[in-house]
Amino acid sequence: MNLEIQWFIYALVSNELITVEDCMQIYEQLGTPDLGTYAQTLLDTIAQSMSEEEAQNLLEQIQTVLDFAVQQAQTGEIPEIFAPPAPEISFEDLPSLENIDQMSDQEVADLMCELLTQLRILGASDMHISAMSYPFMRKALNIQRFSDHLITPEEAERLNRVLLTPEQEEKFNENQDLSYALEIGDDRFRVAVMQHKDGIAGSYRIVPDHICSLEELGFLPTAVSTIERMLDYTNGLVLVTGPIGCGKTTTLGAMIDILNTKREDHIITVEALQVISISSFNAMISTGETPEINENSFLTPIRLRSVVRSSTHTPITIGETRMVLTLSGRKLYKSGISVLMAKKTLRKMVKMRLSSSTQSVSAEKPPAMM
Repeated sequence: MNLEIQWFIYALVSNELITVEDCMQIYEQLGTPDLGTYAQTLLDTIAQSMSEEEAQNLLEQIQTVLDFAVQQAQTGEIPEIFAPPAPEISFEDLPSLENIDQMSDQEVADLMCELLTQLRILGASDMHISAMSYPFMRKALNIQRFSDHLITPEEAERLNRVLLTPEQEEKFNENQDLSYALEIGDDRFRVAVMQHKDGIAGSYRIVPDHICSLEELGFLPTAVSTIERMLDYTNGLVLVTGPIGCGKTTTLGAMIDILNTKREDHIITVEALQVISISSFNAMISTGETPEINENSFLTPIRLRSVVRSSTHTPITIGETRMVLTLSGRKLYKSGISVLMAKKTLRKMVKMRLSSSTQSVSAEKPPAMM
């Protein structure tokens, strides 16, 4: 089957006009047709139960699909429904972490990239490499060791440093800990490295390769309906709270995806490390990354005025916030903007609220004594 027909079938199936099984059945009946013959036969099949007006509308859609199929085929890529299945791998297929001292830096970097890529295929959510510890992965919240080789301090240092840029390495040397976003091809990872008493420890969070829906994240239908109604409001503050690794950022991504589908608006996302990666659909999405929170950071109080002036109904999403961004979020929602914010705990918000209340009370005059 040529690529043009594959992309043609992919477009029809994606728009739920016909099933893959029906498409394949018609293709087999025709032998090895060209795109025009195949499209005409499919059109005749689908239009049998339609009115003349509906059939005419379908014809116009089919022409658009044909143009799309031809254009996509020119890229040489295979649509996902026809792509060969990913090879099955097991722990035995993972690259060995032994003999690190005999490898060049490039070989160690390639090993780490291969290891992270294969752990994603295995369905892992995290990988941990720490000095004087066995390497392990986390899958479905369960910890599983994937090697019986005890990582030495020297090996941990090479494995956890080899993917750092010179600027990142300088920051790590200065602060003894570092969080950064890592891209390997189309795969994304959130990495945290730190120095402890035995050496360097690295935690590698595997970011999902697609934006999960609220249903995929396990929300009940009633909760999904409530959240979708809540996102219809044009102002207010929504807090997504919980401990590390509970899915705050993933939940924010699902909520942004809903806004991106339902609203024609300008959505601004702010993250200390960019993890949420969503392409603009109905809405226009702008992303600000703030690896260092300081007076030059995106969306600091100094820059709030321009954000508010850009649109009074601009939804803003703030992930993994720190003090400056938290203050910014509070000011934004008070100005009539819809703010979605992730917090590890409500403690900081409560402290700031109490602090704000205390300041306002102390500024008032004492009541007159009669």
